[in-house]
Amino acid sequence: MISAMMRMRGVLLLATLLAVAGLAHAGDYAQELQQKFGLYPDFKATLRVQVIGHRLALAAGLPQASFQIFNNRELNAMAFPDGRIYLTSMMATLVTDDELAFVLGHELTHIKEGHARNQISKATGGALLGAIIVAALGGDAGDIRTGADIAGGLTYGHYSRKDEHRADEGGVRLMSQIGYDPLKAADAMQRLIDKYGRGDAKTPILGWFASHPDSQSRKDRLMKLGDQLKEKPAPALADPRGVTLALDPSALHARAWLHPFLSIMLVHTTGGRAVVLPDADYPMPPMPADVRLPADDNAKKDEKATLNDVAVVLPPAQPRYTVSVALTEVPAGGAASLAEAQGTAVEASLVWMDAVTGMGGVCAGIAQRKTRGPWRAQDELNDPAALGKLEDGKHANLEGTLEAAALRRAARVFAEVVRADGPVDHSVPVSFKFKNPNLRVNDALFVVRKSKNVVEPVAEVRVTAYDGKTVTGRVLWGTHTFKRNDQFVMVP
Repeated sequence: MISAMMRMRGVLLLATLLAVAGLAHAGDYAQELQQKFGLYPDFKATLRVQVIGHRLALAAGLPQASFQIFNNRELNAMAFPDGRIYLTSMMATLVTDDELAFVLGHELTHIKEGHARNQISKATGGALLGAIIVAALGGDAGDIRTGADIAGGLTYGHYSRKDEHRADEGGVRLMSQIGYDPLKAADAMQRLIDKYGRGDAKTPILGWFASHPDSQSRKDRLMKLGDQLKEKPAPALADPRGVTLALDPSALHARAWLHPFLSIMLVHTTGGRAVVLPDADYPMPPMPADVRLPADDNAKKDEKATLNDVAVVLPPAQPRYTVSVALTEVPAGGAASLAEAQGTAVEASLVWMDAVTGMGGVCAGIAQRKTRGPWRAQDELNDPAALGKLEDGKHANLEGTLEAAALRRAARVFAEVVRADGPVDHSVPVSFKFKNPNLRVNDALFVVRKSKNVVEPVAEVRVTAYDGKTVTGRVLWGTHTFKRNDQFVMVP
């Protein structure tokens, strides 16, 4: 009897541990979506989502929010407590700009008001209950984990009626603040009705339309909210600062991808404070021809299998900054010359000038690898995975080249200039303990800090000297004052 009780207690303890581990599992659901469906590799759709999303995030006071599109045929979007917002390729390409602004504003409100974080807690509770039930029925460790995952996953993303109404109100207000028509929010709900009917929408992906209040009543409320904001508009967000782009002769080979890439980088890193103005010399690359929606056996025969092309309409912006980009090969690892270098390195130099203040400067970023080889990008957009490599921040290059990684770093430096409304002094070197046998001069390190359960980089340091134990470097952007619990992570 005692041994049976002890065995049951041990099983329940295992169930509890596995369910608690499900908290990280639920919080990492976005990565599962990305791995299962893949990122949608269309520059135009991504740029539109980034421009609208980050303008909304700025109005909401959530400048660290990030936006991704995964490839799926449902009309769906979902928010995570750390500021990540995912939406389907169908949502990103089917809806109008006004409707998209409402959807993203709705998700941002879930994050701002803590609804998304509450769902993590509910998911963990559901995982715990599911694990204990399976354990009590005699399941082994694998069964217990499956029970925890299923129960936790079914709980995540289901908001209360009150939370949904609050998110609707916030979405309409935010879209109005950045210049979109609040009366169009109801059109987004009509799309839901057209696709899923008038009752609660049930889709294979948990999130925005997973378990919402009755769609028709929500549409009626949205129309009333829109009328109210038409009569008494919300305070408008200031227009972003326009950036005009020129290419140095050393970067002409990057013409095919540099304009949309830098556009996405600057919108993302400045939180929507700056947009790269369109230029006829830099046409937006077409969507890869072989990208299609995933197969769906339940889809109607007459339903289109391809996605809509989208037009990117930038918010009003007067030219404020002129930026010239150069891409040059430099000695890897700080070697004296290219011939002596062990590896390949590229420096992206972003020369900027502020037309209002007359100030200017150079923002530089270096990316390198230990092997020798070509670095000039030519056919990067032929690969449907190219956008994923640009966006996920985990790849050192784009299609075997280093330009994108170097330019990403230079864009982060320039973003600080935009946010600070002028150059920031980073001339004082920094020094700290760090051990990594792969670290070399000119590598970059993120200084990562946890604050209020959010882990984010607070600085980026370029290594100028390294003796195997201590790093001496120059801050590219961010703080010069590091705290005891800060972590140092090599930038890929």
